[in-house]
Amino acid sequence: MTKIFYESLVNILICHKLCSKRSIRSFLNKNRITVNQKQVHDSKILVDAQNDEICVNDIPLKKINHVYVMLNKPQMYVCAKKSDRHKVVNELFYDQDFYQKLKKEGLELNTVGRLDQDTTGLLLLTTNGAFSNFITRPENKISKTYIVELENTVSKQQAVKYIELAKKGLILPADKKAGEQQSKPCRIDFCNLENADSFNICYVTVTSGIFHEVKRIILALGNRVKNLKRVSIAGIVLDENLEPGQYKILDRDKLEKLLDKKFL
Repeated sequence: MTKIFYESLVNILICHKLCSKRSIRSFLNKNRITVNQKQVHDSKILVDAQNDEICVNDIPLKKINHVYVMLNKPQMYVCAKKSDRHKVVNELFYDQDFYQKLKKEGLELNTVGRLDQDTTGLLLLTTNGAFSNFITRPENKISKTYIVELENTVSKQQAVKYIELAKKGLILPADKKAGEQQSKPCRIDFCNLENADSFNICYVTVTSGIFHEVKRIILALGNRVKNLKRVSIAGIVLDENLEPGQYKILDRDKLEKLLDKKFL
């Protein structure tokens, strides 16, 4: 079983409101904790909240069935818990039965990474913080692919140049909180490159998670992004049947089948 879904024991105990991070050491000293019939003393060990049997003083804890959501994010929504100026993506679920059930169980649905307000497409949300951390951690080199509509149409010669320059990495211009920086090599694809003469759509695949990375890559190439839509992350591809604002819940078995096999 892949460790991508595993989380630390302390997180499970906190989720069950048995202790806090500050009191975990005292809690372990005063109670007998077992995982699959084996006593444990380390709160940082990784456990599977859905399948492992975790007991406190021989009383089994209720297993946690984490929720994983695929959303086709619409424009004008931000990936934040709350905002005074913008709509937040969780508003799309407020009246949904599954969301109300999560609240009653004390589980919080959070976005896996972020998409800008004006960026649409694939957004994952989950109650499993360990899964979210794995997907968003830069050192894991998770691939993310975007469809980019370019502001300026490019010729075949320019398209080939874009592809070659992206392979080598680019000096990204400064953007708000991020200064000028070197990007890692990325992939740019144009459909029907051999037969068409001009292009205003391309696919950009990145792995580093730099701030506004795709927009800055296109700027470094001398163009601008007109529209940006994420279509895949870690091998998980946006369901084409989902309209903007629509979502579907993925159970863990389905999610494992969608994930890039190198992460399993």
